[in-house]
Amino acid sequence: AEAGTRKLTRYAKRRWQEHPARKVAKWERKDIKARANVDFQKMASDHPELASNPLSRVQQKWKLKRRYSKEAKAAAKQSAKAARKPLPLRELRPVGRRSL
Repeated sequence: AEAGTRKLTRYAKRRWQEHPARKVAKWERKDIKARANVDFQKMASDHPELASNPLSRVQQKWKLKRRYSKEAKAAAKQSAKAARKPLPLRELRPVGRRSL
């Protein structure tokens, strides 16, 4: 029972801590879709021949989504690389009895 309780509390705490990150990921996905839609509408108005075939429209939209997701991944990787710092080394302490 204790192990189950500990597991449940760890799970709940992790879910609580990850909530902002999940929200950000959700909004990034929505942003990618919205930007793809805007660019597609702009492209369709500039090039009416794209609007003729629904398959070509879908294909163009997929390409835009892929491009935006690649850009988002590259930006995330770059920011993670910039934020990375060397971790301080912890002192190793013997386990068990202390020797004075």
